Amino acid sequence: MCAVRLYRYIDQCESLVALEKYEKSKSGWRVTQSRYWCDIIAHCLGHRSYYITVWEHENLVGVLPLVNIRSFMGNFLISMPYVNWGGIYACDVSASRCLIQVTLQLSEELDVDYLELRGGGVGEDSGFAKRIGHKVLMIRELPRSEEQLWKQLNSKVRNQVRKAHKMQLFVRTGGEELIRPFYNVYAVNMRHLGTPVYPLSFLEAMWHYFRERMEIVLVLRERQVLAGGVLLHGNGISEIPLAASLPDARDTCANMLLYWHLMVNSIKHGSHICDFGRCTPGSGSYRFKKQWGTYEQPLTWYYYARRKEPSQWAKEHPRFQSLIKWWQRLPLPLTKWLGPWLVRGIPV
Repeated sequence: MCAVRLYRYIDQCESLVALEKYEKSKSGWRVTQSRYWCDIIAHCLGHRSYYITVWEHENLVGVLPLVNIRSFMGNFLISMPYVNWGGIYACDVSASRCLIQVTLQLSEELDVDYLELRGGGVGEDSGFAKRIGHKVLMIRELPRSEEQLWKQLNSKVRNQVRKAHKMQLFVRTGGEELIRPFYNVYAVNMRHLGTPVYPLSFLEAMWHYFRERMEIVLVLRERQVLAGGVLLHGNGISEIPLAASLPDARDTCANMLLYWHLMVNSIKHGSHICDFGRCTPGSGSYRFKKQWGTYEQPLTWYYYARRKEPSQWAKEHPRFQSLIKWWQRLPLPLTKWLGPWLVRGIPV
């Protein structure tokens, strides 16, 4: 007979901490697969987090982290929003079914509009619908050396990296001290895209939890930061969850120099895969990442629509296009102040 317990944070349960340490030691583990993202989201964006756990004789046999987002867009229960992974960890089918049952009960108690699980572990008989291919990860296999990587790039990409060097741009890599300089560029770029920006505390929390695996890479011209990115190093897989460049610096090819160094740093860290992050097939971001020799890895998410279908709150929906144009015209300080409040309500 399975017992179910709910926790708000990982550190409230020694077995959850132990499971996190065990998975962190496995080959192929990604930083974005950590359940500590649930804690980060709760602390920085003010959402309520839940860790549903299943036990057999005091042994942890299943866990599902969830975040409840209540906002102007609706009421959502998601594992995990803002990252690509989440979903069910279970030792057997019985534990998985128990987690599904309790999650559905929780969605009823919270009266959510929409329930989504990102990742595997959801059986075909669960009653969940499947979304696949609406978002893809862009994956770049890495050779063993910087020299081999350079030879693998096409001539157009190499020429753009050379142009950045000729423009006397240089790269700086660091940690916590570079978070704010990166955030300033990131906020400008997000306004340009018409998208609300995360709060600065979100990046600071990332550093708090993942500092031994996180680095910031900046591209500068003299003292001005033109581009920057966050690099997270897992076990053989490095990820780029956030990257940005100033819109008026595109002719310097600062963004090309940035991605070159993000891959080089990944190789130096011993990674054989560089994950360029999530994007929509056919988008501008998709085309930019494709030129680096990446391939698509479709993401599979499962959902249960109690009142709302996922297309109703997707950024690509026509009703949001006028809002995007309005956001692009706002003063930057206002977007940095208002953006974190808005982005917390968008279950991306």
